[in-house]
Amino acid sequence: MITFLRRLVLLFLLGLLPAVSVNAAEVSYSILHSFQGAERYPEASLTSDGRGNLYGTTAYGGSWDFGTIFAVRTDGTEFRRLHTFAGGSGDGGYSYAPLIFDGAGTLYGTTTRGGSSDAGTVFRINVDGGGFQVLHMFGGGPGDGANPYASLTLDGTGVLHGTTVGGGPSNGGTVFKLRTDGSGFRLLHAFAGGASDGRSPRASLLLDESGNLYGTTNYGGQPAVYNAFGDIIDGAGTVFRIKTDGTGFRLLRAFTIDLTDVAPAPDGQYPSGALTSDGSGNLFGMTIGGGEAGGGTVFKIGTDGSSFRILHLFAGNDGWHPVGSLVLDRAGNLYGMTADGGTGNQATIFKVKTDATEYQVLRTFVDAPDGKGPTGSLILDGPGTLYGTMAYGGSSSSGTVFRISTGGNLFQVLYAFAGFSNDGGRPWASLIPDGSGYLYGTTAFGGFSYEGIVFRIRSDGTGFRLLHAFSGGLDDGAEPRASLLLDRAGNLYGTTTRGGLSDRGIAFKLRKDGTSFQLIHTFIGGASDGARPLSGLILDGADNLYGTTSEGGLSDLGTVFRMKTDGTGFQLLHEFTVNATGGAPPFASLVLDGSGNLYGTTLYGGSGLHGTIFKLRSDGTGFLVLHSFTDRADDGKWPSAPLIVDGVGNLYGTTSSGGSSGLGGTVFTLRADGTGFHVLHSFTGDRSDGGGPTGVIRDAFGNLYGTTNSGGPSQAGTIYTLRTDGTAYQVLHSFGDEPGDGRNPVASLFFDGSGTLVGTTLGGGVGGTGTVFALSIGGRRTVVMPGPFVPVRRR
Repeated sequence: MITFLRRLVLLFLLGLLPAVSVNAAEVSYSILHSFQGAERYPEASLTSDGRGNLYGTTAYGGSWDFGTIFAVRTDGTEFRRLHTFAGGSGDGGYSYAPLIFDGAGTLYGTTTRGGSSDAGTVFRINVDGGGFQVLHMFGGGPGDGANPYASLTLDGTGVLHGTTVGGGPSNGGTVFKLRTDGSGFRLLHAFAGGASDGRSPRASLLLDESGNLYGTTNYGGQPAVYNAFGDIIDGAGTVFRIKTDGTGFRLLRAFTIDLTDVAPAPDGQYPSGALTSDGSGNLFGMTIGGGEAGGGTVFKIGTDGSSFRILHLFAGNDGWHPVGSLVLDRAGNLYGMTADGGTGNQATIFKVKTDATEYQVLRTFVDAPDGKGPTGSLILDGPGTLYGTMAYGGSSSSGTVFRISTGGNLFQVLYAFAGFSNDGGRPWASLIPDGSGYLYGTTAFGGFSYEGIVFRIRSDGTGFRLLHAFSGGLDDGAEPRASLLLDRAGNLYGTTTRGGLSDRGIAFKLRKDGTSFQLIHTFIGGASDGARPLSGLILDGADNLYGTTSEGGLSDLGTVFRMKTDGTGFQLLHEFTVNATGGAPPFASLVLDGSGNLYGTTLYGGSGLHGTIFKLRSDGTGFLVLHSFTDRADDGKWPSAPLIVDGVGNLYGTTSSGGSSGLGGTVFTLRADGTGFHVLHSFTGDRSDGGGPTGVIRDAFGNLYGTTNSGGPSQAGTIYTLRTDGTAYQVLHSFGDEPGDGRNPVASLFFDGSGTLVGTTLGGGVGGTGTVFALSIGGRRTVVMPGPFVPVRRR
């Protein structure tokens, strides 16, 4: 008999786990609050008062570490602590349940512990934090419940209904009710488990207009047996119905366990959260386990127990083990969360239609700054924004409050560098993809000797691996600041600004799995060599590498060089001199066109004294200055980023300063013969615009994309787009506006092939030492035109 685990392994090995449709262009996610330790681990859903305020609880934190009640605005401002639980006989402790709002300024909730018997409480509190009152202290035993984990349900007559996990004659939990002033407490049902009853309800109740309560239990539903450890096994949970007066109890569905096989039940096991109703006789819910792969289910059932149907089976990449309750919008979309699964295997937010179509993962959590460990449910406001909490993660690993919408762009931090010995820090360079889902890059800091690293990471943010840690010795480099180059044979090439024999930088080569590291050139400066390369290498079709150095040569103002991929045949193609007309020094990588011409920039010099664009043949002949920057309003100054060239002879680039604002920088274009120079955009560097642009990339639709290292609301830089004719300029993302975000990008972007921009920031993230990020710019498939490092001649 093939077990469930064997089945899952077979599915994985055969590649038969279902694919998931993700339309990231419809998602916008942001952190509203990161808990700092005074409040810790918000494990319950949020509650909205409909006036822009969210209310919630934390399970821990506060003066006595029994948890808190808090409020925060829907834009993340005005965070307030309303109450600190003290535990003991006079207060509750450890609130895992959402609050409910009566519409008149009062919140009601439960705590799992505290009270006179330490078995939990029911409480109320005003939205301003005043009027806190314990309405009921649970005592357990045959006549009372114990340990409520669920929120309350309020009817139109001022009666609260709820559940407890324990208590009652069989200690299987209860359904209870009491008035909002604490009077009239009564047990409506005591669960006994077994074939005809449920056991251990952990979710809130759903009330319809006819006075019926609907709920779920975690266990019960089939005859009880005991396992070898003495634990009772009496089913995998139930869906039940009961009247508000305690009559008419009925099991609508019993989820079971096949004791002869470890394979999960196909209809789900162990219900998660409360039920949701569409008002037309249908209930919707989830199970934590079960389904064909064991990852849980989304199900639908009629209010009379008929028409049971599975809407979705979770299998891993689409989520695993759903938690909390579903939320339903007016268009028939259900939203929920899973505790595991997705590409990051930490949590997902998903969406599915009530007819089982259009399943979509809206967000996969892959990094602690986002938060992790969802235990509550989402809530939905009128404009289409979902709000939720994560119990862990955030800037202090104490949880987060977040929001996510189904319209807008998705920005996601893929990796935050910590700068430690086993990690990198300060990524100056652009990333490069290998076509199989991995990105490769460098950091100028971190590693075992804190001299920088070469790393790889999957395009979903997982699988980070340090490939090489630089030592700065005679046979190694230090402080790489340039992008890597990947050839067809799987070799990575790069440069460092320091290290080697003269500590003036090296060129290196290694396999993309990190093996076979080789120093292929040591820069020593002087008349016959370059020094301090700040740029990456490019490759032609004849195995020649080309690059620039910022120092070295006759005047120590930088060089253009070439060599073979094994380091032989090193040759200086051009040495920049004190002649101002030629410009110096070059900081950026070169670009090669299909006719064997190299194009590059110098930061200073030229007839305008503010940098140049130059051209030369790949054999070093024909050096020509195409443009000298002048710092006029219709020009820029100090170009420091690589150029790009399109298929019809147009060059595009940026200057780090200058333009109409004087300091913000520009995006420009010109022909490959030096004619047609035109500023496409002048940056202002203020809150509404970026400043100090890095390099640009171009898609096949005539759009340019780039980053700026300053400007925006937080002066932390931006991501922007504009057309190649200078129209349709738009800021797509402003860095530093939320915890965990990056700051100050200094490298160019690239497309990952699915319409997503990927890049790095020099600062920000958890450790403050930089991030890898991704930004979806639309649902269409994007065709990418050549970028800064393009081999164009093939053998």
